Amino acid sequence: MLSESLDNNNIVDYIYKESSKKFDGDYDILLAKDFSENNLSKSGDGKKINLKTLLSANLVSKNTSSKEKGLESYFDELLEKYPTLQISVPNLETCSSNKLKKGQRRESPLVAYAYNEDKSITAYDRFGNSQELTNDEVPERPVIVISESERVVTTKIGSTLASRFDKYCPIMMRIASRSYDYYRLYNCGINEQGDNGEGNIVTTPHRDFNDNQDKIYKARFKSMNDKRRYESWWLGDAEVRIEIVFATNSNGKELFDSTTKHINHGFIRTKWYGESYTVDNNVNIPIVIWDKEVYGNRMKYVFYEVDRNRGNETVKVAHTTKIGDITISGERSFIIDSTDDHMGDFIVDYNTNTKGDGTQFSTGSFDCWIKQ
Repeated sequence: MLSESLDNNNIVDYIYKESSKKFDGDYDILLAKDFSENNLSKSGDGKKINLKTLLSANLVSKNTSSKEKGLESYFDELLEKYPTLQISVPNLETCSSNKLKKGQRRESPLVAYAYNEDKSITAYDRFGNSQELTNDEVPERPVIVISESERVVTTKIGSTLASRFDKYCPIMMRIASRSYDYYRLYNCGINEQGDNGEGNIVTTPHRDFNDNQDKIYKARFKSMNDKRRYESWWLGDAEVRIEIVFATNSNGKELFDSTTKHINHGFIRTKWYGESYTVDNNVNIPIVIWDKEVYGNRMKYVFYEVDRNRGNETVKVAHTTKIGDITISGERSFIIDSTDDHMGDFIVDYNTNTKGDGTQFSTGSFDCWIKQ
């Protein structure tokens, strides 16, 4: 449907314009949001448009057998099945077509659908011709990519899961016709118990002379190649999930627990593409006030690049720490998506420096600074 409309400059320009706006920490169009809004057309005729109305009008004008009412039902069914469907043009800023001088003819874009686990994607031009795109080289021709969002989740209104997200994540919008709530995954910190890790914070002085919280101050991929190992260019910015494993000492019983944090924006300047280097992302994510008599003397940070709804998998992380003079070892289990990419882990010791920028830790491909 979209490939049939690539010769319509109004539709292409609309996609270019709307996908160039940073929405959820990355540059994309969430279709459910776009379809629920109306923007004034440039013609000055007072008509209000969105991508759905533009596509419907174009297809009806091309094919007399297409009925606008039927297309409305098609779009409703599409978003019922894929409520977080989005469109992006991840290479728009650097492709040659975007740099043409005035009066030069621009090349029409390609369109592709991306699954998270793809090693390559198939892109189509407006004539139906296809070509394979790989992660090794970003094409010079604009590519409109259709995918499911890794930064937005939906829940059925009133569900148990919805009540957990209401507590920890910012609600973005509600679409009553489909009974969905939409949430942005900005540092939600939800683990399998529904706790954001802050319920056990204590006020004992931290790292002996400082009672401020530990926090992840900055984070970055070491290189563009490291980023593309875990998230292809056509899926935009990376989504990093951090499981922080630590001991808990409750009434003299030592156990292991974890808290979940997310970094969903800003590892590469502008849009990633065409840049050959990474930049530090100042995230300032709070963790806990670290009382080593409660949490032990070491915490383990485990990193994943988040993919999207391909099936749950339980993973177990081994950890060893000391509470007082007692060494305890064990495992902490948590649930990830079966296609999430493990990026590595590191140990943060209670005695590491937390002044200034704090201490820099690395998984080998991803760096974090932990400070207070």
